[in-house]
Amino acid sequence: MFYVNQLNYPHVPYNHNMANGGPPEGRTSVGTSGCGLCCASMVVAHQTGKELPIEEYVKLSEENLANQDLGTNMKVLGPVLAKLFNLEYVQSSDKDEMIAWLQNGGEAIVHCQGDKSDHIGLFSHRGHYILATAMVGDVVQILDPSDKPEKYEIDGRKGKVRKEEPFLYVAPELVDEACYDDRIHFHMFKKK
Repeated sequence: MFYVNQLNYPHVPYNHNMANGGPPEGRTSVGTSGCGLCCASMVVAHQTGKELPIEEYVKLSEENLANQDLGTNMKVLGPVLAKLFNLEYVQSSDKDEMIAWLQNGGEAIVHCQGDKSDHIGLFSHRGHYILATAMVGDVVQILDPSDKPEKYEIDGRKGKVRKEEPFLYVAPELVDEACYDDRIHFHMFKKK
């Protein structure tokens, strides 16, 4: 399955946070801030068969002003992807709706949050996008665009994620718990 890891792109610039003066120091590339772009490239490839270079997604984000906040605003980029690649697109924060979407051949870009005072963020220490690709039995199959060998071995994550490269398998309740703020949790795409 087509997989893109943002950590392979420290050399590809990404101008984001533009409404607030540009990228913070040290977060100026796809490698540091392109998880949403990588998820977008994977979902388009899986649903349409079109594997485009990550630079095309940087351009789409910048041209459509999905880069005004930190990283990528999927509420802006999602409809652009749907129109451009002829995909169904639905926003939801309902875990059961996301599960049903996955069971019917769709995928969901999941907007996770990071650490809180009382726990470690399951997928990242700060905001992060991951791609839910399917339900496999009673767990969600995930591609994490910033996966690395030790990421899920730290305290607070260990034992919650089963890895079978390149996939992660996680209980849907844990995916839902990782999306704890009032932003849209699931940006769901499916081939029309």
